[in-house]
Amino acid sequence: MRFTSGVLGALLTCQTGCGAIFTGTTDTLSIRSEEPDTQLFVDGKLVGKNSATHVLPRRGDHVIEAVKEGCGTATYPVPYELNPVTLLGVFLDLGVVSILLIDGLATGAATRASTTNVVVTPDCR
Repeated sequence: MRFTSGVLGALLTCQTGCGAIFTGTTDTLSIRSEEPDTQLFVDGKLVGKNSATHVLPRRGDHVIEAVKEGCGTATYPVPYELNPVTLLGVFLDLGVVSILLIDGLATGAATRASTTNVVVTPDCR
């Protein structure tokens, strides 16, 4: 019994979900503003001026902001959708571990950014 529990625990710990294996655990976003001299922030960190490419982990909520002096700040919460590749976990273990625990909770690979090209422009009217 002790051996079986140990082997089962090792297998669950070492398993990686299909979403994480095939599509990774990050998304690369191309961000730009149509207003010149705009600073771009992701989760409060400056990532560029006018345009930037930024790699985001799929876990957690992320917000993009476009800031320009004298203008209103534009905010864009990054939307996520189901990563269909993660559904392959149904064939591994009916999805119990690979989808729910690994891709869903541990790596965040069960979802992906809905768009990878983002335009965020501050309101300068």
